[in-house]
Amino acid sequence: MASVLDKSSVRAKASAAMSAVALCTTTVFVLLGLSGCAEPLATGQGSGKADADWAAAQFDSEQGISDQKANTGAEATQGGDDSQNSTAAKKEGTDSLDPKAATQADDAQSHDTAKQQDSENAAAPSTSKPSTAALYAALGITEDYRSEFVHGEKPGKYQKYIVLHDTEGTSSAASVINYWDSNNNYVATHFIVNTDGSVYQAVPLDKIAHHVGFGDVGHNALYGVSDESRDDKRGTKPYSKSFPDYGMNSYSVGIEMVHVGGAGPYPEAQLKALDKLIAYIDAYYGFQSKIIAHNDWCSPNSDTSKEFAHYLANYKNHRSYQEK
Repeated sequence: MASVLDKSSVRAKASAAMSAVALCTTTVFVLLGLSGCAEPLATGQGSGKADADWAAAQFDSEQGISDQKANTGAEATQGGDDSQNSTAAKKEGTDSLDPKAATQADDAQSHDTAKQQDSENAAAPSTSKPSTAALYAALGITEDYRSEFVHGEKPGKYQKYIVLHDTEGTSSAASVINYWDSNNNYVATHFIVNTDGSVYQAVPLDKIAHHVGFGDVGHNALYGVSDESRDDKRGTKPYSKSFPDYGMNSYSVGIEMVHVGGAGPYPEAQLKALDKLIAYIDAYYGFQSKIIAHNDWCSPNSDTSKEFAHYLANYKNHRSYQEK
């Protein structure tokens, strides 16, 4: 009897203990505000399994979010790696270009650039001026110097004018030089231009020649020249008291053109040669001398002729017989 009671007592105590445990568990869940606790109690199952199941569900949910973040980060990293790999591949492709092929490509590009530059240079007009030697050579000047034609030194610092003359005859330049030499008047010009354009030189440019003689009153001051000791004045004599000024010979170059006033026009070949001769004189001195006619210095002189008046105006304006 006692054993039965003891068993019953044990069972009763156990049941009471379980009830107490259930009550405590329920109280805890109520306090926590977890409504899921009623189901396990209603079915007579223990609350430990419910807690485990709920915790597992929470873990699975959090694990899913974490896995999703991890996957997203992995995808971003993979994308960056792919981009870097692509760039690296391009660089590797460039670096691995055949050196011979690269050199050929560079050579072809350089050739094309040089060809284009040559084409542009050919199309552009040349701005370089011919040298003094080239201008002299182009004239084909015949030098026929005579010592009696020289009357002193004429360094470049004294050069100011180019004086144009007519020979007032039809004889060739060579014949004119011989005539000057034979009459003992010591008169000559530096150059003579034939009607066919050929040019003779009788006096060097750095020497004084007697080609203009005496000028009008006041012309020394007007033209900025003076009568000084460089000219030996051999063979000179004044025309009259109206033409006392003497000085132009020491500051000028004289050019004769074979022509007779009133006999007709100046041939184009002669005028073209005169253009070239003036350009040569300019280059020789390195500056442009003022162009005048003989009768600008001494008004009674016939040269240059009336037929030359239009050309003279052009020469004074732009150093050529042609219109500008």
